[in-house]
Amino acid sequence: MPGSPAGDGAQALKDALAAVTAMTSDPAAVASECAGEIASAGDLLWPGPAGTPGGAAGARVTSAVATGLSLLAACPGGVSFAGQHWCTAPHPHCPGPGVHDGSADAAKGTGAVHTPLWLAAAVTAPALDALVYRPGPLSARPREAWRTIPSGRLLGLRVADISCGSGAFLLAAWAYLTAALTTAWREEGDPRASDPYAAGQAVAARCLYGADISPASVALARLSLQLAAYRPAAPAPSAGRFTTGDSLLGDGIPAAFPEVAAAGGFDAVIGNPPFLGGHKITGQLGAAYRERLVAEVARRRKGAADLSAYFLLRAWDLTGPHGMIAVLATSTLAEGATREVGLEQVCAEGGKITWAVKSEPWPDSRAAVSYCAAVIAKAPVDDAAPRYLARARPAPGRR
Repeated sequence: MPGSPAGDGAQALKDALAAVTAMTSDPAAVASECAGEIASAGDLLWPGPAGTPGGAAGARVTSAVATGLSLLAACPGGVSFAGQHWCTAPHPHCPGPGVHDGSADAAKGTGAVHTPLWLAAAVTAPALDALVYRPGPLSARPREAWRTIPSGRLLGLRVADISCGSGAFLLAAWAYLTAALTTAWREEGDPRASDPYAAGQAVAARCLYGADISPASVALARLSLQLAAYRPAAPAPSAGRFTTGDSLLGDGIPAAFPEVAAAGGFDAVIGNPPFLGGHKITGQLGAAYRERLVAEVARRRKGAADLSAYFLLRAWDLTGPHGMIAVLATSTLAEGATREVGLEQVCAEGGKITWAVKSEPWPDSRAAVSYCAAVIAKAPVDDAAPRYLARARPAPGRR
């Protein structure tokens, strides 16, 4: 069996496999816990501004990856992760351990930071509310009048994070849509509503899309979703559709997901794009790259905008005509040149901010920044619909 991505991962994996083999607790609960740890803090495994492996956080996420891989490797047929096949026993069509599947397992620091799951969930929910409920929050009708859309329509939703990191926002969307699908099935009298795994596996297989410039982050995001949708004694689940590459420039995302392009775009684009100050883009990415951002993404609007402004514009371009955007960024998104290049242009093109966090300290004190968040609608919004200025806070016991 191949080693894990962390330096001491081989021993961690060996220990975890022994623990999983002897496990007497609920393996699905263990898988869910590992999924949350990986999605929230997986990028700490890779060198870069977010930190390096080590300390309590590094130890927890290394253990989560090792334990999660051990659970999935024990599934019939094993699992692919970080370019290799992982299994605990030979099986039909097994390529053998260590066989490369074409992806890379190296990563570069990209300015990502640890995103707590509670914060990803808080920012994602108002955007998905507008897709899952009718008449929903874009109307002036009270919440008690909202009804869940039919399950078939719900499973047709396409939700993307175009800078997915290790998958915190995708995991938040998975949890939200899984609960909504279970409710829809129950209201329709569908017997699958009583199956504790069916809705999660259906959502993971059909609704979620991710992209990131880091192959390692993509591997972790996929792993976290596979663990979230894990069913004991069943094959490792299909989990999301992913692509690796630059989400800002070129046609990588439409080419990777042609069915989305054919449908007119994603129903929602969510996420926490990497931070890079406007005056540092040229120095780190080059003058030619900056010029392409201005010409191809920013509608030729110049200014010392942070990278988040370009991600916001790209998200706007990738959503369909009734789409939603949920973005978490440093507070500069709503300030100065970054606001002028990003938010102001989106609003000028018809975007309506329906929910926002103006400025709050980042939950992890190691990142000395403030964040803001916004949910933006492309769809028509009733003039009398409520708009919310929120203060996101974790529920008791949430990470």
